[in-house]
Amino acid sequence: MPMRLGTRAFFKSLLILAGLPTLLAAQGPVSLPSYQPSGYIAQPQSVGGVPNVVAPPASSTQFGSTQTRNSSPFAAGNQVTTGSNSVVPQVQTGPYAAQPFSTSSSASPTVNGFVPSPQTNIGQQVSGGLPTFQPTANQGIQVPSNQAPVNQSLPYQASTGSSTGTTAQPVGFVGNIMGQRSDSLEPTSGTEAFGKLKPFPSLSSMPMLTRNSEGSESRNGESLRINAPAQFASFQESEFAVGEPIASTSEGCADMPWCSGPSNSGYFASLEALLFFVNKPNVATFGDEASERMVSVNSVTFSFENSLDTSWLSNDGGWGQRFEFGNIKCDSGWFASFWNIKQVQSYNVTGVNFAPSDPFFLMSGFFDGNNDGIDDDLNNNRIYGRSGEDLGTFNAGPPAAFIPPFDGTPDVGAPTDTNDMIVYLQTFSQVASSNKLTMQNFELNRLLRLPGHNWNNEFDYYYGVRYLKVRDQYNVTASGGFLDQSFWHAESDNNLIGPQIGARWSRRARAIGFSLDGRFLAAYNQQDNDLRGQYASNLTNVGGVNAPAALTRMSFIDGFGHDEFSAAGELRADMVLKMSRSWAFKVGYTGLIIDNISRASPKIVYALPASSLQDVDSNTTLLSHGINFGLEYNR
Repeated sequence: MPMRLGTRAFFKSLLILAGLPTLLAAQGPVSLPSYQPSGYIAQPQSVGGVPNVVAPPASSTQFGSTQTRNSSPFAAGNQVTTGSNSVVPQVQTGPYAAQPFSTSSSASPTVNGFVPSPQTNIGQQVSGGLPTFQPTANQGIQVPSNQAPVNQSLPYQASTGSSTGTTAQPVGFVGNIMGQRSDSLEPTSGTEAFGKLKPFPSLSSMPMLTRNSEGSESRNGESLRINAPAQFASFQESEFAVGEPIASTSEGCADMPWCSGPSNSGYFASLEALLFFVNKPNVATFGDEASERMVSVNSVTFSFENSLDTSWLSNDGGWGQRFEFGNIKCDSGWFASFWNIKQVQSYNVTGVNFAPSDPFFLMSGFFDGNNDGIDDDLNNNRIYGRSGEDLGTFNAGPPAAFIPPFDGTPDVGAPTDTNDMIVYLQTFSQVASSNKLTMQNFELNRLLRLPGHNWNNEFDYYYGVRYLKVRDQYNVTASGGFLDQSFWHAESDNNLIGPQIGARWSRRARAIGFSLDGRFLAAYNQQDNDLRGQYASNLTNVGGVNAPAALTRMSFIDGFGHDEFSAAGELRADMVLKMSRSWAFKVGYTGLIIDNISRASPKIVYALPASSLQDVDSNTTLLSHGINFGLEYNR
């Protein structure tokens, strides 16, 4: 019956009494001997079913030979014979009785391969070399026939390969009580050997432990048996789950202990500066192309065309900010994202020809070439515009009458001869144009993280709701000419709202990390297009000579709306430079594409007396991309 110990405290006290701590401390990490009291080996006794340990009959302590790993103490039930055939009586106190050493030195006795050192007497201190164990081929351990077979493995003896062999059976609680892995030079203490197995510090050699059908364990495909006496089975509880690594891997992080381990959890945030480049709208002419005409001035004929359009707009960059924050615990959480971009472009030019659509001839007027205050008769019908009709030269008498020749002076009133009117051309002395595009984003997402992740490799996916506003504003202010101080302000708002899905993958190696983030938005887009402005707000010569006859100050406003479906896709690629476990500097690229976006500048219809909007460029594609850089916390 195997020996059973009542309490662990009792077992530790036996170790202290035997002086084992001092001996264990003196041993090297490779050769771990097993110790036993001299003169006998304690054998388990069963008295009424209660195990006991028999006390030694002699007070002197005699130790056996130094044994290497996989060696065993004296086997029970063997006679130790010497060259003189003298036999030292055995202390038969149990089924596995202790065996004394021989008192003769004339020969080298062997017991199952055990060669004791000379001059080894009971109660006598060993002065020479300790006996060694020399196994012979096919040599087994002699067990009394009336006893059951015993496990022939040393306590906590690790070996790879087959578990069968000829190692001797440990007797009692003595033997190799220092647990040591073959791939580690750091043994555990004597008391820890019978407690919970501790992780070993050699991280590069940590095996994966898995159990097979026989209850043994394997490391990297090899059989690994960890055996101990049955009475100590209750102490062999592993701290590690089956199939999991014994210790976490953090190689290469000695100088940065934070660069490995589990994923960060809790609140996280990032603040970044954005520099985005946005594609420009389609080119639009400042004026009405259909109103361009051929004109003749002082017998010089030329084409009067609009001299300004929006080709000066470019894909310039716009600055903005992005702030994100959220919380994740137990592989789930949430996060919110706010960002905005403002792209502003402006252009100033002088001497701009402007030909608006003029269905009511508001730019037409009479002409006084000689500045005599009389409208010129441009069609030579002797009716001078608004001034009257020339009847001829006045003859007083008698009878008084107008006679030829005609003197070019209106003599009587007449209906206005509109055929004497000309179209005055508008040339602004200075025009200032600007275009401002702003994007504002807010989104709230549910965040989930795939299991099996760690700080070095994470994959998140999320879903939520997103609101994105794209506002395009086009402004023109013009001064000089007949339409002095005119301005146009056109605005197209795109309000997108809808569900969003996305995923993010991040990979870190030491202080450098990379991440990819993609998201898709399916949105309802409510478009709102507005225009307001004014013509000739500084007009003073209303109906004057050599000026448009009917032109007055005119204000205008127009607008319409649309409902569209807009899809949007966003891609982010970031590189992260970790400064600590929580703080990092990041720089990356962001690309955004949105369809069915309304732009403002092509919609303006330049006409008198009021400009208006036309439904064009309401389904354009907006492309925005650029760089981002900033700080990141706990992500």
